[in-house]
Parts: sequence; C-alpha cells; structure tokens
Amino acid sequence: MHSHDARTPPFPAAPEATAAAAAPETAPAPTDTAMTGTATGDAPARAGERARALFDARTHLCSGAVLAALNSELGGGLDETQAASLAAGFGHAMGGSGCLCGAVSGAVLGLGLFLAPQGDGAVRRASARLHETFRAANGSTCCRVLCKRAPSRRARLAQCAALSAGAAEAAARIILERRPELSPVGSRRRPRAAQAPGRVRRLLRRLLRRADRTGTSTP
Repeated sequence: MHSHDARTPPFPAAPEATAAAAAPETAPAPTDTAMTGTATGDAPARAGERARALFDARTHLCSGAVLAALNSELGGGLDETQAASLAAGFGHAMGGSGCLCGAVSGAVLGLGLFLAPQGDGAVRRASARLHETFRAANGSTCCRVLCKRAPSRRARLAQCAALSAGAAEAAARIILERRPELSPVGSRRRPRAAQAPGRVRRLLRRLLRRADRTGTSTP
C-alpha cells in the first residue's frame, strides 16, 4: 500500500464523521468555492472520486491517493508509481506521528506540482488557502485530533476515503482557478486550430486562404 492516513475524517464532513464527532469539534459549513463545487466543470469532482477509489482499493494511503489523482486528472506528467513514492512519507500523518493529515499533505504536493510555474509565492498562498479550508471544514488539520471522531477502524477507513476525495477535489479547484488551461473541459471546448502547434495553424490558414481565392475566382 502506498500513502494514506487511515485515521482521518472526511473533507467536508461525511455522515459517518458527523455522527461520530464530538460536539466541540463541530465546524461551520464551508463557504470557500474550493469546497462548494462551483465552476471549473467536473474535473475536480473526477479527481476526488479517483482519490477515493485509489484509497478504497487499498493501493494508496491518503497522501498518495490525493497526489496520484491530481496528477492523473490534470496531467501532472508523473506516472502513478512516482506520485505514490513522492507522497509515501506523508501517509499516516507523516509516518504515524499524528501530525498533519496525509490528505492535506498530498493536496499540498499537488499544488506544488501544478502551480510551481507561477512561483513559490503562488504555491504558498494556495497551500495556506487549502489548509484554512480544510481546518474550517474539519475543525483541525491534526490527524491525532481528527481520528478521535471515528469509533472504529471501519469508520476511520470510510472517513479517510471521503477525506481523500474532498482534499483532491478542493486542491483541483484551487489549481484550476489559477491555471484554467489545465481543465479537460476547457481543452475540449477550445477550437481544434487553437490546440495545434503554431506551424500547423499557419499551414491551415494558408490552405484556407488558398481555398477562398480559388472559390472566388471560379466563374
């Protein structure tokens, strides 16, 4: 198994987590667009569901599931083994230390992978936003605190799967807000000519002009 913290609650809180959560840990409903499912098509939702599937299959822990899902859905250029290896140390809250939730760590790795071209400052700001969004939804980013909400191993696994899905989806929304060209939906909607390399576009325009001239000169 690669990297997931099998001890964390969902993001946003799933029914299992809500039922098991102690009253002091209850967090307000998120208002951040990264959590509300607005805009950017369904690529973030697909990233979330892929992260959930990877965790449920027990092939990845939370951090690896989140990073692998973001890499796959948005075209990060890593193969799945590379993504899982990069995230391996963050699973089980940094090797079982009980600190930062692995789903958050995997999401932050994804932000770095996709937003690095915009500079370190952009990555740090996006990471801070993800951290605050997660904390607002869950009351904490600490695995030790979060895992207290699940009364059994089965409940923890269900919570971790939902948390991995939510973290991947939230990170994908943040990434696509800053790099909308990565959206598969946006790519499909662009005209074909706009997707072609410059040399091919120039050739197409030349052929079209030639066809127009031929058409207008025909008696």
